[in-house]
Amino acid sequence: MLNTQSVQLPYLKSLSNCLNKVKTGGYTENFKVVNNELFSVHKKQAYQPAEIKVMNSFRFEGLSDPKEKVVMYIIETCDGLKGTLVEPYNMYKDPGVDAFMVAVRDRDSKK
Repeated sequence: MLNTQSVQLPYLKSLSNCLNKVKTGGYTENFKVVNNELFSVHKKQAYQPAEIKVMNSFRFEGLSDPKEKVVMYIIETCDGLKGTLVEPYNMYKDPGVDAFMVAVRDRDSKK
């Protein structure tokens, strides 16, 4: 599991550094949301909100333009696949990703 005790950790300063750090922790799969499912790019497997756990999430803002925002979700699936989902967090964000993450949060809040 990724140690996030302090936001002063150097790898939290950029998306690329954070992605490299989580990959060393085994979070190597790339995910995307397609048709209300989380889809693993390499394994070619689809997951429902009930089949994943968001271990952590981070938001990053571009140094040159504050509008350049992304969010990175660190995810583990029910079958042990570990990876990340990176999406814009601005006017270009995908409403499908938002809807999927709301379903995950709603499920978690009912536990």
